[in-house]
Amino acid sequence: MRRATQRIIGVAMTASKSQLGGPKSMIRRMPRPRRTQTSAGNYVATTVGQKEVPFKLTDTKTEGPDQIFTFTNGANAFPQVIIYRRATDGWLYVEVGGKQAGKDQKVIYPFRRLSCETGEYIRR
Repeated sequence: MRRATQRIIGVAMTASKSQLGGPKSMIRRMPRPRRTQTSAGNYVATTVGQKEVPFKLTDTKTEGPDQIFTFTNGANAFPQVIIYRRATDGWLYVEVGGKQAGKDQKVIYPFRRLSCETGEYIRR
């Protein structure tokens, strides 16, 4: 868990502060990107019980203090685009989007870094 909360891109597991130590403590499994060995700009998204899907890094930019990384795979059913926005105060926003059933769909997952040892937010 510590490595997942310490990474810039690729949140493997997340747990909110309110979920830690409570009677119904839970960890949600999210897609876990990993770099392929064939190209520095690619990664493979894996989800429990599903096959690996390769995505290519197609854009990087900075908007104010935010760093934005865009990965695409037009051949994938959904999502075709994954955007990571590394924001201030330890926030990471993951936007997955594309066409599903002929309609544009988009889901944004907000994540906040926190220390596994203390449960305190990491603000860098």
